[in-house]
Amino acid sequence: MMPCRSGWLLAALVAAGCGGHGSPQFPGPPPSADAAFGQCAFCHTTMAVNMVATAGGLKCEVCHADRLPGTFGPGHRSIPGPDQVPSFPGPTHQLGAEAPFDSCAYCHNQFAVNLVPVSSDLKCDVCHDQNLLPGTYGPGHRSVPGADKVPSFAGPAHSLGATAPFGSCAFCHNQFAVSMIPASSDLTCEVCHDQNLLPGSFGPGHRNIPGPDKVPSFAGATHDLGPLARLGSCAYCHNDLATNVTASGVDLQCPFCHQNALLPDFGPGHRSIPGPDRVPSFVGPSHALGPEAEFGDCAICHNALAVKAAASSGHGTLSLNCPQCHIDLEPGDVGPMHRNVPRCADCHGMQMTHHDPAAGTTMECVVCHTPHGSTNLYLINEQIVTPDGMTRPIQFTSLQGLADGSWASASHPGSGVCEICHTTTQFYLSDGSGAQHFPFACFPCHPHAGAFEPR
Repeated sequence: MMPCRSGWLLAALVAAGCGGHGSPQFPGPPPSADAAFGQCAFCHTTMAVNMVATAGGLKCEVCHADRLPGTFGPGHRSIPGPDQVPSFPGPTHQLGAEAPFDSCAYCHNQFAVNLVPVSSDLKCDVCHDQNLLPGTYGPGHRSVPGADKVPSFAGPAHSLGATAPFGSCAFCHNQFAVSMIPASSDLTCEVCHDQNLLPGSFGPGHRNIPGPDKVPSFAGATHDLGPLARLGSCAYCHNDLATNVTASGVDLQCPFCHQNALLPDFGPGHRSIPGPDRVPSFVGPSHALGPEAEFGDCAICHNALAVKAAASSGHGTLSLNCPQCHIDLEPGDVGPMHRNVPRCADCHGMQMTHHDPAAGTTMECVVCHTPHGSTNLYLINEQIVTPDGMTRPIQFTSLQGLADGSWASASHPGSGVCEICHTTTQFYLSDGSGAQHFPFACFPCHPHAGAFEPR
């Protein structure tokens, strides 16, 4: 009988839920998450529910010490003061956007609010990584990072303000972010320091430093451009060019010439290089103007003309600058026809021309003269295209008449400024032949105003 009785008792215990699989079995669902807050959750359920999602480990007793042990109701627990809770999120205990900062956001809510824009990667314990008073809260319970981890702090309010475009970097390297604002808020730190060498951590060497393939000429360790800031973010990587442009007194911004972004990134070939339709004669890859700097922006794209003008007397004795003759037709733009080309007769009046195929046009007179400066007298071209299509070099430095470097050459017949075109006249022909004529200056008898026809 005993074995049968024992079997019946065991079956009854199992059926009663007192055993099975080696442990008691009780009916009903598991306790809710807010049960983690103990008895407080019975009366303050809403607060407990709000805290579960953000700080389940922060118990009510941490902030609310028991003032009336064994009792419940108004005032039975204390409300912490600012020494323990400097900035509270609100009586609902709901963090909202500050939730990524966990329990820190309950006591230091103003910091959490300011940090929200960078909450994806910068948490409180990243910088305040040592719990100096484990299990307690209040002044000094967490470490304050030193200069090895935070070289330049954004400020005790944890508010970035204008340096916000530089993200979490601006909290520890704020002096760099401040220096970059005048030049570029779109050139973020990650553009150059694009490799995270120590993922998930901060401190010395946690990001890479770009090489010369990406940053050919760096502005300097302070990231402070100074006067070069007007050239924008380009001056950070191409500082030598920016320095040369600034020293030349040029107002051109880099995108004026390098106007097309070819790559979404930075580095070799990320901007277009202008062709001769936009830059007919470039100053050179150093972007440094010499004496031709007096002609300003024009000398960057029309350098051959500017160099010639700077090396001679310019346009007569007037020392004319480019804008005085070439009025701006398309302000703020550069390229073909952005400035007008005046006719010589606009300033010099209508005169008879001497076999000038471009008479009456903007190119009138330029067969023999150049308005952009010459080493010759009267702005005579240093090379002239003769009626037979030949280009002849010209040296015109004397008014004597029959003399070297004058109207007719004594040592090299046929090379004088008058001779080079003559093929059907009686005197001083281009081949060095022809009858001799008066040896003194030509223009008293053949005036320029009369198209060099004899009086």
